[in-house]
Amino acid sequence: MHTYLEEFEGLASDFVDGSMRMGASDARTKHLIGTPVVTFNADATKAIVETNAMIIAENVRLNIGCTTHNRFYDMAEKRNGVWKLFHRQSIYDMGGFTFPLGIVDIDQETVAKYPREYAALAYLLDKSGFPVNRVFATRGSDLEKHMKEAGERWLAA
Repeated sequence: MHTYLEEFEGLASDFVDGSMRMGASDARTKHLIGTPVVTFNADATKAIVETNAMIIAENVRLNIGCTTHNRFYDMAEKRNGVWKLFHRQSIYDMGGFTFPLGIVDIDQETVAKYPREYAALAYLLDKSGFPVNRVFATRGSDLEKHMKEAGERWLAA
């Protein structure tokens, strides 16, 4: 399975390795996951699964955190009677910084590298040693439109 989960892009096995590395770092994350909305194809063998989520993160050494809202846009298939997610993508809606111990300076040059919708999360990850190396879909962006168009075509095929 390939996953596009916030800061990570690649195989699920690599995600586990990256999660272990992040767990040993100064970065901390929690995910609040909403109830999924599922759209099935006509014969109920494929589905688009859309799920709201919030990522709450902080770097305890830098005393900076963030809260970011995203939507997972997943493709799932029923294979041999079992449903499996095989492609996960994220669409970022909004986010901002939090300051657990008071206001700290933010490197404006670094934060300006990222789209506003996930700039705080990307900044925190970057400063924690986990650089974000691609552009992700944001609310109403061309990337979101293309993602959803491709999903609709896949679901109908």
